[in-house]
Amino acid sequence: MIVSNLKVSIKSNIILDDISFVLNNNDKVGLVGVNGSGKSTLLKTLSSTINKDSGIIKLNNEIIGYLKQEISHEFDGFSILEYIKYEVGIDKLESKLHELESNLTEENMEEYSTILNQYLAIDGYIFEDNLKTVLT
Repeated sequence: MIVSNLKVSIKSNIILDDISFVLNNNDKVGLVGVNGSGKSTLLKTLSSTINKDSGIIKLNNEIIGYLKQEISHEFDGFSILEYIKYEVGIDKLESKLHELESNLTEENMEEYSTILNQYLAIDGYIFEDNLKTVLT
């Protein structure tokens, strides 16, 4: 990943100004800073949750995800795996795939193919194993 001259403002406040860095494959990075220094804004910008004002973000086939710091009480009964699967939307994809698989016809084959491709794009079959590795 290459980030060059990144600038992000929220309302009229400049949060990130002229941020540049390179992350190579297998790099491990810690993001440390005081409250309000822009850590979450940077991560939200990298994951396209919020828009940048200017600069370049170049990904090399990476998909950047952002998990909110605060989790709503509606998810109190969820495990962390269930919550992340919900946030990513993989649980809905799995449900729809199972629904379509149980009654696969020529009419729904295109929809099945589209959803299967979305599922494969996020490594659906190994998503939970990958997630457990990251959490470990």
